[in-house]
Amino acid sequence: MPEQAPVFRGEDGEDYSLIPLSVMRRKTLVNFQIRDDEDRSVAMPSLRQNQAITESLLLACADATTRKQ
Repeated sequence: MPEQAPVFRGEDGEDYSLIPLSVMRRKTLVNFQIRDDEDRSVAMPSLRQNQAITESLLLACADATTRKQ
């Protein structure tokens, strides 16, 4: 986990680190696993899915910014 990852305290009092998985390269993730609350494996998004997510977020941010003016 990167040292610069921000830490947030949840409502349950636990500390959680925020790690931007979409910018991490799959090739550098060795033995990396994501699991849900029931300990089931969660699939990592593909490169194309990450690109679509990023595009959607940027378009939504641009839309929200232009509406405020």
